[in-house]
Amino acid sequence: MEELASSDEEPAPAPEELQPVEEAPPAPATDPEELAALDSLRPVEEAPPAPATDPEELAALDSLRPVDATPVSEITPEELRALDALAAAEETPAPAITSEETQALDALSPVEEAPTPEATNSGETTRDDSEPEPGIALPFGEREKVWNKPSSTPGTRRRPLPEWSLSGDLKNTSVPRLLNAYYEARHSGELKLRQGSLLKVIYFGAGRPVYAASNLAHERFLRFCARRGVIPEERLAEVATLAREQNLRSSEAMSRLGLLDAKKRQQLIEEQVKEILWSTFSWTEGAYGFSPLQPPRAGLVKLSVFPGDLILEGILRSEPLVTLRQQMPRSRRLFPSAAPAYGLHELKLKGQQALLLAYADGTKTVEDLLTITELPERDVLATLRGLELIGVLEERREEPSNSRRITFGL
Repeated sequence: MEELASSDEEPAPAPEELQPVEEAPPAPATDPEELAALDSLRPVEEAPPAPATDPEELAALDSLRPVDATPVSEITPEELRALDALAAAEETPAPAITSEETQALDALSPVEEAPTPEATNSGETTRDDSEPEPGIALPFGEREKVWNKPSSTPGTRRRPLPEWSLSGDLKNTSVPRLLNAYYEARHSGELKLRQGSLLKVIYFGAGRPVYAASNLAHERFLRFCARRGVIPEERLAEVATLAREQNLRSSEAMSRLGLLDAKKRQQLIEEQVKEILWSTFSWTEGAYGFSPLQPPRAGLVKLSVFPGDLILEGILRSEPLVTLRQQMPRSRRLFPSAAPAYGLHELKLKGQQALLLAYADGTKTVEDLLTITELPERDVLATLRGLELIGVLEERREEPSNSRRITFGL
């Protein structure tokens, strides 16, 4: 073992000396044969091609050139003139526009107004409603006179509405039917009813009566409260004096004197409105007029009287039995309407009244309904009449039957 260690061979290399073979630079070859072998091992793309000097090789290269690579020097003058003619045909200039055509185009173009300084500074573009829509042409000058809105002066006011509008004669209709129409259309305004010297006004809000007034003395609120026993007779003069001196309504004067509270006042005013309306149900003569806009009335108690219950209750209270017998003959047949103005769930019908409405199916006469119900005659006739006035029931008319046979001459 010691002889091997003392041998003349080179020692083994260290680990850091074991590097890849490609990173160690090869020793330069000096032998001509080794140089020739290395040149033959080089890649083909790295060796630059030698320029062709042989005439045959040049002719072959010229034959391989594309057709469109013809040098400019080989183009003949005739071919140049032909190319210039084709370029001129492709780039034909637009025809000159005459002055008349220019004026016509100016007339057809929309008018553009310069933006205001405020819009320019804020960076926003605002369009005035007075400007015409783009693309609309006007065949005349001074188009701004057509599109510009007239300047409204602050002193101008809207023309007042006529005192009477949508007027008519009560011979052709009745107050309950007017109440139905206004409720179905949800009108807001005032209805004036006139019969001779009598004048009554009903105010509506969304189709419901909210206030009523009359020119009859016994229908005023103070007299109405006296008839109901709310205020003694000896205090009527005191209330009237306070209302006149401070320009108050009678209900407000009574409240200040401690004769009415807010709840009792609203209840009495609602009963007064109903009483004024019920007194007009029997009017068959007179005139009516409806104004769509009502004047503002401050200090009114907010009411909302349902017209369906108002009409039913009014017929039951005010219509006499003789009139009801004339209006509801025993041979009439009533059945439910297809499109009533009121829903059945909105009406405050009692048990027997609801049963009477269920029986009125068109197969039974008024006499049959009087027989099968337990209500008195007046209540049956008044309920049927009220349901007919509000449009829940309508009459079924018997059409005459034609018993003739068509024989076609046989």
